[in-house]
Amino acid sequence: MLEGKENFKRGQYLISWKGETFQGSFPEGNPNQSFHIASVGKLFTLSLVKILEEEKRLRLTDPIHKYLSKDVLDSLFVFEGKDYQKEVTIEQLLDHTSGVADYFESKGIDGSDFMEVIKSNPQKRFSPLELIAYTQKEQKAAFPPGKGFLYSDTGYILLGLIIESVAKESYEIVLEKKIFLPLGMKASYMYKRSRPLDVTKENDISPIFLGAVDVTQFESVTADWAGGGIVSTTGDLLLFQKALWQGKLFQSAKPIDFAGKQVFHDGIFYGRGWMTVDYGDLFFLFKGTPLMQGHSGILSTLCFYNPELDLHVIANFGGTEQLETSFRWMLQVVQMVEKMQKQ
Repeated sequence: MLEGKENFKRGQYLISWKGETFQGSFPEGNPNQSFHIASVGKLFTLSLVKILEEEKRLRLTDPIHKYLSKDVLDSLFVFEGKDYQKEVTIEQLLDHTSGVADYFESKGIDGSDFMEVIKSNPQKRFSPLELIAYTQKEQKAAFPPGKGFLYSDTGYILLGLIIESVAKESYEIVLEKKIFLPLGMKASYMYKRSRPLDVTKENDISPIFLGAVDVTQFESVTADWAGGGIVSTTGDLLLFQKALWQGKLFQSAKPIDFAGKQVFHDGIFYGRGWMTVDYGDLFFLFKGTPLMQGHSGILSTLCFYNPELDLHVIANFGGTEQLETSFRWMLQVVQMVEKMQKQ
């Protein structure tokens, strides 16, 4: 379906249907190689919040100022002269309805582009607070809390800080203790911030491209964190996605409960840290195509599931220029499996 059709060299994919798993790679890739999962990592932050909620250590309706200092929140939620920082809840950060700007993809006041900052400062290592500071200094809130929708990596950095405040440990340690270790995800870790349980996987990573620039070894790739700074493999992500849908991580909610109707993009709807891909919304001929539930990432990474087909689709296309290709590929996979299901 793919080889020779698109301009990309490396990547990995895994398709699991009715318990049978098929793994592969694109022309120069390795099916077992680790890769940066980008915003698929938001599923992990969502999961940690739900785990802490079940442990009765936080509530989704809690105001975020209960866990974060005024210095961290200052200037983030000022809209038309009013500061709304005391009205923002954990739930609104998860839903992207807090109004906070997005440091990663939204422009700065001066028109600055954070992806250009990453590419032009390869030796710059970012801390979570520096990422917050960029939004504080360079951006403005988009709307009052609960009055709109804006996909925001800044909001997920705040969630990471809340997790640390509640757990009294670093985000990386909480991630390892609550998810990686229990699920046996031995190849997964926070890129340039921690190490995998299987240390032999640490430096074996598929190339990362922002546009035409290979940023794999850039320190500035630390410009994401709780919004998507994890490196993993298709096999580890399958362990995670199965655990999520089987209720092994938390029991108080089912994954489908996180689905929502906020329009993220044509054919993609957003809920609580959760994407629903509806190909029928893209084109009338695709009406009735099974919905895919999960998350994608800006590096053209996919982690989706359809419970009716019992179909897991996990893939890495390795760069920002393959986003459309990745969703077209997933559509072909879904159509192929749906056809076989009917035979």
